[in-house]
Amino acid sequence: MGFQSFLFYVTVAWLPQILHDQGLSLETAGWMLSFSQLMGLQAGFIALVIVGRESF
Repeated sequence: MGFQSFLFYVTVAWLPQILHDQGLSLETAGWMLSFSQLMGLQAGFIALVIVGRESF
């Protein structure tokens, strides 16, 4: 559980700065963070559907 919290912190806090250091603007880096969070949300919903099918 601690590792998951660490990964979330790294993603939210460091990803925009890492992308900015690689040459993206801060605005684009923020949008990339938003995009990655939305993809994670969708992946979570898909995983719930798949697990729900397997449990029946």
